[in-house]
Amino acid sequence: MTEANQSSRFSRRNAIALFAAGTAFGADAALARAFGSAPAAATLRRNAADAARACAPPSDVASLAAEHFEPLLGEEFTVGGHRVTLRSVRRGPATPAHFRQQFAVVFAAPRELSLASEPTPVAHPAIGHHDLFVTQMVDGLDRGALEICFS
Repeated sequence: MTEANQSSRFSRRNAIALFAAGTAFGADAALARAFGSAPAAATLRRNAADAARACAPPSDVASLAAEHFEPLLGEEFTVGGHRVTLRSVRRGPATPAHFRQQFAVVFAAPRELSLASEPTPVAHPAIGHHDLFVTQMVDGLDRGALEICFS
């Protein structure tokens, strides 16, 4: 590979960082040089911006969906200052398009954990920080659990 070709090769991380910089930092010209044309650079920048939006934590409770939680099964969340593990995501019945898809998430929690059934801070890097209505429950195996229902 020639030296000129090596200087135009980007890692995916560097390309996304450059795309995110956008026109405010003159990234369009750099991308056009690196990828050979302005249309190719613009397409790559749009794709990277779409990917960044898809990876961003939901900004409000109304935008939370089962799809945000399903990849996080087995991961730890902070609920009311306590570390709990996401155990399951249950989807409700199909709903018309103008209604939110119903779903519930269940966290494994120590049986002795005591939380009031009220809006409680819930946090994870992938979903951000939200005050959600958390209900404490006991499952069939005499273990503690926390449930959050979305409808």
